[in-house]
Amino acid sequence: ESPAHELEEIDLNHFIRQAIEDAFSYGASKNIQIQADLQACAGIKAQPNAIAVLARNLLDNAIRYTPAGGRVMVTTQQREQQVLLSISDSGPGIPEAEYLRVFDRFYRISGSQQSGSGLGLSIVKAIADRFGASIRLSRSSLGGLAVTIAFR
Repeated sequence: ESPAHELEEIDLNHFIRQAIEDAFSYGASKNIQIQADLQACAGIKAQPNAIAVLARNLLDNAIRYTPAGGRVMVTTQQREQQVLLSISDSGPGIPEAEYLRVFDRFYRISGSQQSGSGLGLSIVKAIADRFGASIRLSRSSLGGLAVTIAFR
């Protein structure tokens, strides 16, 4: 557990753009369109390397579960005292009954054909928890899953 004084004021958008750049060829290999709508003011207090891991995990998950030819949308916005990061995809989504379980380590949705350790969302949740951010899962406007993280 790292002390709060190690937190830096960082620009979330910088890390989102980097994650999109890193994930671009993975997305392109599945013909997935990654779109971003990043609002100007997205300063948060966090550790840069942890936010880089969080952004990359969310993006990789969205691409992994989105069928070829699909879409992934990444947005940031300032709302009152919060900065919201939302990643939506046009994949199959997750049944609402499983929303909480997907944060468990190694949990995989039954019938999922995707490879991976099942650690993606548990890592994201651990990082969000460390910075006092909340995570909400919902049905994406693109038809799949939307993961929204609210940083205070």
